[in-house]
Parts: sequence; structure tokens; C-alpha cells
Amino acid sequence: NFRVLEYSHEDKVTIMCATWNVNAKSPTETDNLKSWLLPENTRAPDIYAITLQEIVDLNVLNIMLKNSPTVATSAFWVRTFSKLLNSIDYYKVLLDKSMVGIILVIFVKASLHSCIGDVKYSLTYTGNYGTTGNKGGVAVSMRIHDSPVCFVGAHFHANRDNVAQRNLDYHLICNNTEWVSVGPKYVHDDNALFLFPSASDVAIFENEGTEGGGVPPGPSRSRLNSPSDIANSGASPSSAPSTTAS
Repeated sequence: NFRVLEYSHEDKVTIMCATWNVNAKSPTETDNLKSWLLPENTRAPDIYAITLQEIVDLNVLNIMLKNSPTVATSAFWVRTFSKLLNSIDYYKVLLDKSMVGIILVIFVKASLHSCIGDVKYSLTYTGNYGTTGNKGGVAVSMRIHDSPVCFVGAHFHANRDNVAQRNLDYHLICNNTEWVSVGPKYVHDDNALFLFPSASDVAIFENEGTEGGGVPPGPSRSRLNSPSDIANSGASPSSAPSTTAS
């Protein structure tokens, strides 16, 4: 539509997606969270989408119990990130959702907060073939101005030879996502999808010909200039997240 510029304009929005399997541990003094979320010589993004895996031990009790201790641990991490990010700029928590060991929290600059609507979330179990939440995906969908965007923090099954199960995890999340609306309702149509499992998941989310190498353990991040970047990148479910900022 060549006339689209007559009645619309483009705004640049920067988004950083960060993922970390914390192995049921709290951050220590040696964990420099600021250098992870704001690498040197980079500007603070407009939106942070941060997901953590294994925020609690994935034992039978924690898997079967709902809310506790996941809620308390999630609240701790949200406070930790809020304190850090607000030392950089003024950020608001748009939404945080957790499921057993997974948490996804979205921070938005206060100046952009009023431009976001149609907020939804979904919790999708993939553990034990879709019955438990020790594996699965936590998703948050929204509209930034008129652009639909979806973030999915995921935790797939482990072990290098378990590719089929990880592919099943991905398809279960895609096929069984049921949205709960927390904002004004619009037609749901995500043009930009950000899927970020843990770095250890991605390192072995390849075909059987992959040996060695992969993504090192620890926190990872991916910085995108706009939702269209990923839409135009041709990224597939088996693509590893970037660990560099641009």
C-alpha cells in the first residue's frame, strides 16, 4: 500500500531479550547483571524481556505445588531487576508471569508505557507430555502502538540426544497457547515473535550432526532494533539467540 505513509508513521523501538538458567540460585556479587543487561557502549533499550529458567529446584514438591515457592522467588527477581533497571532509566513492570521454574518479566520505559495495549499472557505446560510445568513456555503478547509482538520464555527438555522431545516442546507451546487478556481486546495477530529458551537448551537444540561448540552456559541476550528485525530475519525454532548487542 503506497499510501500508507499518508496516514501513518514509523517509530523506532529497541527491544532486548535476555535469558538465563539460574539453576535455583540467587545472583551473587560476581554476577554483574548490569553488564549483562546493558553491555558497554550501548544505549538502554525501550523494552526489556527477561526470562529465567529453574528459579526454584525442579523437585516433585515444587512441580506439583502451585504458586509457592515460585511466587516468592519470582517476586525477588522482579525486585532485583527493577532496582537495577531503574538505576539506568525509568522503567515500569508491564507484566511478570511465572510457572514452576520459569519466569518472564517485561519492563517498559515509562515514556512508552501508555503506547502499549492488548496485553495477554499464557502458561503452557510441556513436561510429561503437557501435564506438568517443569518444562514449557510463558508467553506475553501485546501491541506497541499498532504493532503486535509476542515474547515466549521457554524451558525445553535437556540432553543432546533429546532433539525430538525439544521439538515436541516447541510445537506443544505453539499449538496449546491459550491467551488470558489483561488489557483492551483487539484481534490477536502477532507479526513479531521472540522465542528465547535458556542458552543450554539452545546449545543442544540442533540436529544430530552438531558436536561440541554451541552456546556457553550462563546468561544470554539478544538485542533487536525493532520487531520487524526478527520478522525479516527468517529465524527458525532451532536458531540460537545472539549473545552480542548491535
